[in-house]
Amino acid sequence: MNVSEIKQGIMLCRDAGITSFLWGHRGLGKSSLHDQIARSNFWGFINMRCSQMEASDLRGLPDKENGPSGTMTVYRHPADLPHGHPEEAECPACFLEKHPDKKTEDIPKELFNRTEGSYCKGILFLDELNRAEDDVLQAGFELVLDYKVGQYKVPEGWSVHCAGNYMDGYMVNNFSDPAFLDRFCHLNLTNSEEYFKGWSEYMSRYGGSSKIMQF
Repeated sequence: MNVSEIKQGIMLCRDAGITSFLWGHRGLGKSSLHDQIARSNFWGFINMRCSQMEASDLRGLPDKENGPSGTMTVYRHPADLPHGHPEEAECPACFLEKHPDKKTEDIPKELFNRTEGSYCKGILFLDELNRAEDDVLQAGFELVLDYKVGQYKVPEGWSVHCAGNYMDGYMVNNFSDPAFLDRFCHLNLTNSEEYFKGWSEYMSRYGGSSKIMQF
């Protein structure tokens, strides 16, 4: 699949509530195209590099608090995960939904002064998932299927997507558990002449790519 087809596939997975897993070689823009989808829709975008994470980065750290039957253990979810915003607050995506007659340039600049996780909609991107340690994979087992882990739940309006390099030819961990792989819709980003054509057309709109394409 080329980049435009991958983007369509990601959006279809998002609408269906299914976590996508994008496979591809290094340097093809797997992370960037997820970022582009989010930015073009004024959504939040959180990129978590699973190869550098511990299980607590997803599961959270344990704490204790008083409950109905005495002291109980709770998990404090990480600040890096999306949390949305209160109903009375507003982000760029909210503004455009509430004011369909407005244009992009009409969005108040102060609405962009927020953390990525405080947008009403967004993409939680788990990159390099198949390089993660086993305990991180176990913590993500529930997250990629049910959009929750422990007491944390991904806010409505956010979707979870993953990516990684192919298993052959890369230093990746064992990622062959069928029970885990079945939780994804698998997409393949191909490196072909069609891919380069699409990339060059995209880059030409932003300038500064002529020397790269000539090379």
